[in-house]
Amino acid sequence: GNVTWKKFSLSDAALDSLYSVLKENKFDQIASTLDTLTLDRGGMDVYVYWEGGQRGVTANDSGQMFIKEESSKQWGAVLRYLDTLIPAQ
Repeated sequence: GNVTWKKFSLSDAALDSLYSVLKENKFDQIASTLDTLTLDRGGMDVYVYWEGGQRGVTANDSGQMFIKEESSKQWGAVLRYLDTLIPAQ
């Protein structure tokens, strides 16, 4: 399958806004579950790193990983916000 990485820069104001959305939606608590019956599928993974990549959190909704139902609202809110920030290619 295809893998797309989108690297982008944000202004200080946009970075503050993104931080607020991630915090409001408890990005660090978005939970995934493994489904070993799924062989492969597309999807989206979001990685957030800080302190020069030394610390970070990840949420996975691709391959055999699925966002748990109790996290789906927060996951959707984060993805919708990222769509407004990341330029289309």
